[in-house]
Amino acid sequence: MYANFLLGLQDIWKHKIFFGACIAFLVVFSTVIVMIAVSIYVDLQHQRLMEAKVLETFEPVYTRFDLSYDREDLEYISRIYAKNAVSTRESQSLSSSYGRPVALVFGDGSLINPGIVNREGITVYAYDTCDLEYIEILGVEHKIKPILSFAERFQFESYLSFDPFPSPESIFVVYQGEAMVEIIHYMAERNPERFFEIIGNTWILAEDSKRIDDFTGYIKNHVEGISFKDYLYKGNYGYGFFISSYLLPLVAALALTGILSFLVIFQGMLQRMKRDLTIHIQSGARFGDVLLRFCVFFGAIIGITLAIIHIIGVIRAYDYESFIGPVTLAPLLIIAISIPIYIARALKRTNLFDNLRGDMT
Repeated sequence: MYANFLLGLQDIWKHKIFFGACIAFLVVFSTVIVMIAVSIYVDLQHQRLMEAKVLETFEPVYTRFDLSYDREDLEYISRIYAKNAVSTRESQSLSSSYGRPVALVFGDGSLINPGIVNREGITVYAYDTCDLEYIEILGVEHKIKPILSFAERFQFESYLSFDPFPSPESIFVVYQGEAMVEIIHYMAERNPERFFEIIGNTWILAEDSKRIDDFTGYIKNHVEGISFKDYLYKGNYGYGFFISSYLLPLVAALALTGILSFLVIFQGMLQRMKRDLTIHIQSGARFGDVLLRFCVFFGAIIGITLAIIHIIGVIRAYDYESFIGPVTLAPLLIIAISIPIYIARALKRTNLFDNLRGDMT
């Protein structure tokens, strides 16, 4: 057995180019498998989160520095905020005056809390634990209406997996209809960035696809200076599209290339080794001894591949060790089992004793 092991090491040196090419191929193949495994895992997690999401959010991209505000854009967008859409921003001046977070809410505030009624005008709400009765806005006092207590509030986390209003002392100043247009116009006329900030903070009910399309379409075609990367939670062309369009075809191509290359190169390698293998058998080696030589050769390929993957951190580069590890090892395990089976069949079909006489004549 020791002699067979040494012969296997000698075979590695004799066929070092093929040996190195196999290792390089398997490292690339394993890396792609890891990429697919991670992508599928993230896609499944993404879909799981999608099931709990009911709001569509948007990731703004600013395309120019000199932002300009147009009231016509505001008046059109205000119709979108009439129902199933809302935007918010914190009022720094009111928050400083009252010593607690004061959020300006534009549009359908019922998306934030079911106690907020979607109606025209200006309405102020706070959790029923609030100790204030009135709040003054631009010189006008507004009575504060109580909504569900902070502990029992409508969980925004179920929408966005984070809570934009973490304080139980939060106050919500809700603007709708003409009042919303006037207050945004008042802010944006002095600072156009306020208008774009409100656009970027927009949330729309996910099931209202027409409103989403109207909003994104209008921003894209009429409002200069801002665009959207994609719907943050819509995911029409997310990981699933990347997997099916790029990664899976790449794996299929690599697998087919690897199989065909192995068959061709191994047959050539076997032809070159026929004389050496025949002498080995005539010297008393059994079929298992010859097979062991090849197992040493290809076993070393698998072992070195695993070592390289570990060293370069293909698996450790991700935070999914418990998931990625088995997925990465499975193809290598299949290869490690399939190759000896194929080699055994190929050796049985080769009459090495006849080949020796033919090679020497």
